[in-house]
Amino acid sequence: MSTLSGRLTGFSATLDWLQRDALFVFTDETYIRAGGRPHKRHRITAISGEQPEERSSYRDPIYFSIMMWGAMCEDDKVERPMLLWEWETPEERQIHDRELNDENQQQRDEARERQVLAEVPETVQNRILNAANAVVDTENFQRPAGKRRRPYKRPDQIFTHKKLTRDQSKGIDWFLYRKYVLHERLFCW
Repeated sequence: MSTLSGRLTGFSATLDWLQRDALFVFTDETYIRAGGRPHKRHRITAISGEQPEERSSYRDPIYFSIMMWGAMCEDDKVERPMLLWEWETPEERQIHDRELNDENQQQRDEARERQVLAEVPETVQNRILNAANAVVDTENFQRPAGKRRRPYKRPDQIFTHKKLTRDQSKGIDWFLYRKYVLHERLFCW
């Protein structure tokens, strides 16, 4: 019963958005492969009545594959964005790595500014840090006395930066997806 009520709730929410003239967007990626076996599928062809040892396996190599991203919506008058993905060249890789290093440096500087502001009384950052410390103190106070667990540590600083990295593959990763798909095509669409 709960599954049905969940579906009905989702359906009624969708109808509510449609009544407000919302535009539903669907995006996905797929591979277009030339030659060889289909994507993630092993196919064996056999003629009717043929003996198993005479069957041939469909194992031709894939000559090339292209990744395609696309978006569409229910309004057929709206032009649909699309992107055919090519591997990045070593020069493009260096440019993108520099952009990511610049972004990491900017986020490190912003985290340092927040850390300095967290030490100044009556700032938003100071209130956030004090609230986090209060939660830890409350949790430590409410723990059962008989248990020999270590108390939770108070965060000395919660405004830190985690370095963003990319994988070493030639294909699309989160950074390139964000740059070429989300920012250049999807958000402006």
